[in-house]
Amino acid sequence: MPLKFKAVVFDAFGTLFKCFNCHQQVIDEMLSLLGKPYLSREFHREWDDETDEIISDLINKGGFIDFYRVNVLALKRTMDKHGLIVQDQFIEKYSFKALKVFEEKSKPFQEVKSTLKNLKNKGVKLAVLSNARHEELVNCLEKWSLDKYFSQELIVSSDKAEGYKPSQKVFTYILGQLGTREEETIMVGDSMYADIQGAKEAGLKTVYVERGNGGLVSTRNRAVSVKPDFTVRNLNELLILFLGEE
Repeated sequence: MPLKFKAVVFDAFGTLFKCFNCHQQVIDEMLSLLGKPYLSREFHREWDDETDEIISDLINKGGFIDFYRVNVLALKRTMDKHGLIVQDQFIEKYSFKALKVFEEKSKPFQEVKSTLKNLKNKGVKLAVLSNARHEELVNCLEKWSLDKYFSQELIVSSDKAEGYKPSQKVFTYILGQLGTREEETIMVGDSMYADIQGAKEAGLKTVYVERGNGGLVSTRNRAVSVKPDFTVRNLNELLILFLGEE
């Protein structure tokens, strides 16, 4: 029996776009310059963990700083953890490169365009909700001609919503933009922490996209105890789940 719903909210990077090794390339370059290439995988995980910790702290305190500043602060903390002393300009440079690489290197998973087209043709409202800089998110969608599937007000970055997944604030924001109720809206994402836990706490149905992420899973993702309503391996399976189409 197909699900009854009016809208689908997609995470962007890791769900619509493949870029599992993009961030790693920037880290490898940065650590090679510092003579610490052996720290690469450990450093990547710790930078991600620090990002999650900063976002969690902002959510708990009801505060907000833009995603670039979050990235800068997380990189500085990770550098400090390893006793790596660098100038602020170095941290800002590589924080920016780490964000821009997603725009430059990301590409849609093979089935993304056909899935979005099918859902759009069925009259389903589509939205994107991403913990990202708005510029990179919009540019990436436009680069691959995916922006045509989403109204401008339904392309929502953390910077635009002035909040971060998994806070209920951003899910309330996207529901307001969609004009739908929680029970009419489905969240599709690859992060158990940001996408699934956040959406379930906000009352949305959830679909976890189990694509894998290069073997790197953040501490907060590993610690999530909530279960998604459904799990798929790729977005093609959404058409069966949502519309009953093989």
